[in-house]
Amino acid sequence: MTNNNSLAHYLIQTGRQFSQSAVLSCTFYWGVQSKHNILQHLLPWTFPKLNTHPRLPTFSEQLIWIAVIRANEILGFVLLHPHQVESEILSFKIHPEYRNQGIAKFLLQQVEQLCRQRQIQSLKILYRTYWENNSYWEKVLQQSVWDNRSILLYYISIDQAVKDQIAQRFQDRNWQPDYDYQIETFSYDRLFQTMQHSKWQESKQLGLSPLQLPKNQVNFNCSFLVIHKESEEIVGWLICHQLQANLLQLTTFYLLPEHRKSGKAVLSKLADRLQNQEIKLNFMVKSENRKIMAFVRRYLLPEGAQCFEQVLIRKALA
Repeated sequence: MTNNNSLAHYLIQTGRQFSQSAVLSCTFYWGVQSKHNILQHLLPWTFPKLNTHPRLPTFSEQLIWIAVIRANEILGFVLLHPHQVESEILSFKIHPEYRNQGIAKFLLQQVEQLCRQRQIQSLKILYRTYWENNSYWEKVLQQSVWDNRSILLYYISIDQAVKDQIAQRFQDRNWQPDYDYQIETFSYDRLFQTMQHSKWQESKQLGLSPLQLPKNQVNFNCSFLVIHKESEEIVGWLICHQLQANLLQLTTFYLLPEHRKSGKAVLSKLADRLQNQEIKLNFMVKSENRKIMAFVRRYLLPEGAQCFEQVLIRKALA
């Protein structure tokens, strides 16, 4: 069941008519479907794709859908994760041929109205500013008075040429460390022994422990241990995970507190190890991590790194 007419017929048969729009000559339907049925029948109408959602296993088994249909054709489709206090819009898609015709705004209004009838107190949406047609989506939200906006994460993207340029700039700055360090290839076995010491508890509490990460996805050619030469002890690490053939995610960079004054110098050494490798890098920064974002804005963005955002936006329905 993949063509638009078949999907529209499926929604009409399994859902309920909610309202009509004389202006748009269309009808709004809604219903409840299991995650399994949505993945099996309606996946092409989800954006972002539901099967790629990182929190999919945590969602309720039953999800609410709302669709706008005209002449047995789907014009728009929304998926909602229901919760009495605050429900989340997981997916919102308008047929490309029917965008910029007011359909998205009308559909969002119907979602809000349905939630009010179900006594849901507020709605929220999570989206990323690098998604396709993001400017169109943000315009719809603004027109619909979704104005409680906050940034949760920053996504930094560095292509190969920019990566090598940044490494060269770091070398030119000649940052001097407080101690002598050696950069060695990442080793799980060696690190496991080190992590048993009490001074590493902070990294575990912050969720930065490398031992909790999928070992089979670690790129060992681009992951490193930071060694204090005098004591020969591990004092930090940089770990990269393989996302695609030439795309890596810089997952964690950590130094013990007493070595953080040397952070820029250590990063320069690490960047040098990554220089001339045919890879692109992505990494995420929590919005509250102001020090790291200040570093990104001062040293990475001017060299051509790109910064995107994960945005949380809410609307009260009372």
